Amino acid sequence: MMKRVIWLISGLNRRMMKLLFALALIAYIASVWGTYTNMRVGPIDDPSAMADSHDVEPALSLQEHGEMKIEQRIDEAVAPLREKIRNLEQRHKD
Repeated sequence: MMKRVIWLISGLNRRMMKLLFALALIAYIASVWGTYTNMRVGPIDDPSAMADSHDVEPALSLQEHGEMKIEQRIDEAVAPLREKIRNLEQRHKD
């Protein structure tokens, strides 16, 4: 009787391990797929542009897009200060 109980428990453990392994495999595949789609070149709207494929720039990653937004905001904030500095330099020269 005890052997049957142990066999039943180990059978459940095997099923649980198979389930966990399947979940881990699915998570790995999803991770690889997400990385691949994030790094691939964006779609081309005009099929005639295929001949000029060297002109097509790759799609920006989320990090690069975020960095560009930050740089743009910095430039927008600094632009008035640069203008004031130029005005002061011109006044100083005159």
